[in-house]
Amino acid sequence: MINNLRTLFASLSFAVCTTVINAQDYPCFQTAPQIPNFSGSFVKVNPSNLAEVIDSDGSYTYNTGDVFRYVNVVTDPVNMNAYFFIESMVNATINMWDNNAAGISQRFQPRIAPSPQTMTTDQEGYIQFRIEFRENIPGLPLRNLNPGLHYRHYDIDGGLNGTTGLFTETGWTTGQSQTYVSNPTEITSGGTVNDGGYAWVKILGSTIEHTSVSSDPEVIYTSVFGPINIVRFRMGYRFIRGNGGARTVTFREYAAEFGCFDLSNNSTLPVRLLSFSGAYNGSSTQLNWTAENETRFRQYEVERSTNGKDFSTVGVLTAQGAPGVKKNYTYSDNLVSVPGNVFYYRLKMVDMDGKSVFSQTILIKRNSKAINGIVINPNPVVNGEASVRLTSQTTGTVDFKVIDFTGKVVLQQKAYVYPGNNTVAINNLNRLQPGLYMLQMADETEVVTCKFSVSR
Repeated sequence: MINNLRTLFASLSFAVCTTVINAQDYPCFQTAPQIPNFSGSFVKVNPSNLAEVIDSDGSYTYNTGDVFRYVNVVTDPVNMNAYFFIESMVNATINMWDNNAAGISQRFQPRIAPSPQTMTTDQEGYIQFRIEFRENIPGLPLRNLNPGLHYRHYDIDGGLNGTTGLFTETGWTTGQSQTYVSNPTEITSGGTVNDGGYAWVKILGSTIEHTSVSSDPEVIYTSVFGPINIVRFRMGYRFIRGNGGARTVTFREYAAEFGCFDLSNNSTLPVRLLSFSGAYNGSSTQLNWTAENETRFRQYEVERSTNGKDFSTVGVLTAQGAPGVKKNYTYSDNLVSVPGNVFYYRLKMVDMDGKSVFSQTILIKRNSKAINGIVINPNPVVNGEASVRLTSQTTGTVDFKVIDFTGKVVLQQKAYVYPGNNTVAINNLNRLQPGLYMLQMADETEVVTCKFSVSR
């Protein structure tokens, strides 16, 4: 559908037409030990001495600066503790730290309440967390994680407040390399927000309430990180009063999970893989990686899979580096005669003694974009009339939605398109107030959005 894995809404500015990809259930998100387990008990520890427990009776208060520890959330290949730091609390409080009775107990599932709970004017708030994974040995060393760690935020939903207001949850992450949503999705982009010294990707929740702590893909987003040892995220909300009046919310259930947890670089092999990435280009996958300290190291075996489970070797590169030296590698995998649109790749790294370890797995999508060449004319829209010109690769129905800045769908229609150039008139634009809007177009395989404005 698109080249490689692309970011959530491109630059998240909606300055151009962008594509939302189908979210994939990555194999490493399905089995332990690659999912840290937060179903166990937790204790409050001293922020200045993480080995010192200062409260363990469960009757906690939650304040900025507090740190909570889970023991052995990962036990293979080493025992790892997780430390949650409350970095800031803005117009929000923690009602319950981790509600294991809701959703799936291994997830981190706090209850968060607005402050004040009765909101009479527009209001936003959040709790900012930092999580560190440390080895459970004396000294509690902070461990570096390989590229590919996934942070998945579940059940980002809410509802309308009257017909022009809303209350929804929000999610924020910083430092990620990419962010994904499902196709279709009910959540929208809040853009990139520079706040507190960090550039945050902000996600705005659905105005459709889902049941309990939902795992529905339409209200999930996933952020993928490069090599890291600290993850920061925010769980929050936004309230727009509109014509719905004041609203009281006692608390909301939140849920998050960490997947594709990879410590393979902490192996017995001396080689260290610094990065591993890929992109679909033309008819081939271009893989790139950087390694260092290739001491008594033999080769890299490039493995490919179409299901993420069954891999076969497609190429071998002999090591070219040396101890203490960084070396860049490139491998091109020709896919002209290979069926399918989704491919998984990993590296098998083999030393002179035949010992080996695997890199993290990356996912590559073949370019199969069905809708492109999109132009809204005129833009800005005047006199309530505009059309969309687009090029389609297939015959079928496209759903068109006009979405305002709050994420509310204000217009909706369907149109039948044919291979080649198409022009579709957008109806009822005269009903819209002047301002900025998004036009969302969805077929069976992808969702494309374009920004436009309405003027008088």
